[in-house]
Amino acid sequence: ELKIRLLLVSDEGFKDRDLYKTIENAKLELRDRMFFDTDLAPVVMHGSNSREEFIHLKEILLSVNNLRHLKRRIARNYSEEFVERLERLKSILREKHISQHGICISGSSGWEIFGLRKADDTDFIVDDCYREQYGNTTQSWAGDIEYVRCNSIQISDEIIYEDKLLIHDDNYCYVFNGLKFVNLDLIAKKKAYNRRGKDIRDVRLYELFCDFGRNFDDKEALKKQIEKEFYKKR
Repeated sequence: ELKIRLLLVSDEGFKDRDLYKTIENAKLELRDRMFFDTDLAPVVMHGSNSREEFIHLKEILLSVNNLRHLKRRIARNYSEEFVERLERLKSILREKHISQHGICISGSSGWEIFGLRKADDTDFIVDDCYREQYGNTTQSWAGDIEYVRCNSIQISDEIIYEDKLLIHDDNYCYVFNGLKFVNLDLIAKKKAYNRRGKDIRDVRLYELFCDFGRNFDDKEALKKQIEKEFYKKR
């Protein structure tokens, strides 16, 4: 069983010191004192080297919502196309000077993360601060990578989620490979509202994922059961 211990430190009262340099020095000193074969290490230690890295780790380890989603993943054998597409998205964001913390992937990519099906493309929303430069309408930025219109997550005639809420409130997003993704349940509700052919299929996969996920500890058995139930009715 994997156990994680988090230590939060502050530079309050020590403003004259570089907090992250102090953490780095302490980390190196502890590693020197506790030298062991890294292949057989009984424990792994890490400390943030910058504020950006701290924010990244905070989004992963200090978010109850993210940890809940992390636990639910069925499989970790993602397609090469999916991983490559995420790396291309990161490259595009760097070229356009858009922070990874200022976007959220909003389409069916979550279905691949959770082992339900392969994702064909990657859709993402951006923070309001980028809309003036890049616009409010949907645009194809690289064929299978799509910049999505403003406030596109609608789950009923009355309920639309603002992009800034989905991006900055960790109750509505989780982190994978350094990028934020809109919660799976919200995307499923959006698909149920849209009710296109592929949306209905994805909603059914999500329903099976939720139903069987309560009864299977074995992730591979869960994946096989979902596939069995889904395809026998098609």
